[in-house]
Amino acid sequence: MRGHTPLCFYLIPFLSINHNANVFPANAYLLGDECSTLLHFKNNLIFNPTISKKLTLWNQSEDCCHWHEVTCKEGRVISLDLSGESISGGLLNSSVLFGLQYLQSLNLAFNNFNSVIPY
Repeated sequence: MRGHTPLCFYLIPFLSINHNANVFPANAYLLGDECSTLLHFKNNLIFNPTISKKLTLWNQSEDCCHWHEVTCKEGRVISLDLSGESISGGLLNSSVLFGLQYLQSLNLAFNNFNSVIPY
């Protein structure tokens, strides 16, 4: 019976190291995927960059959870505030937003939509 005790002490540190190593790459992948989705959404919008205070600052070199008016929880985008961004025309490819599975709030107030926003 005493022979099994030392084996447990060797396995516990190995299991905790292995567990931690597997958690971070998965979160980084999901976060990167959501940032790519936001950039794709931005590229499909028509807006005036001289008036925009939010969209013009979105770029690949920074984690999207640090972008102005993008709110994340546990590495997932849950809220976007694009109010007053001079977005015009409409949402050309709004289906891109469906890639943000955890999005709970989207503020599009004070923009210049000329067409119907898809349901």
